[in-house]
Amino acid sequence: MVEEDSTWTGGAYRSDLPSSLRLGVLREARRIVLAAETQIRVHGLKGASTGPTLFLGGEWRALSWLRPRLGLGFGGGAKGTVAGLGFDLAFFRADFFAGTRGAYWPSGTHGIALGSALSLEL
Repeated sequence: MVEEDSTWTGGAYRSDLPSSLRLGVLREARRIVLAAETQIRVHGLKGASTGPTLFLGGEWRALSWLRPRLGLGFGGGAKGTVAGLGFDLAFFRADFFAGTRGAYWPSGTHGIALGSALSLEL
């Protein structure tokens, strides 16, 4: 009977979290809200882009409970557009959006992003 035992030691585990600086401004004028935000990634994950990214967005408060939204992303990996619809019904909020990734028009995108959020404000 032959017994064999082997041991292998891997390298030390190391993880670097991405670091970034974010700065934004918001302007409210009656029924329209405009926002701009910049994000500068100082150190990113492997394969992720570093450098500045700019996001621009707007919300129209069409009715007290209905809020359509549009947004654009420039630079870094944020090239794309987003359109959303928000509902503010007293203590219940619902937000839905669809966006393009990698291009500004759906015909040249790398994918479509869909999302939703529901919240209760008691």
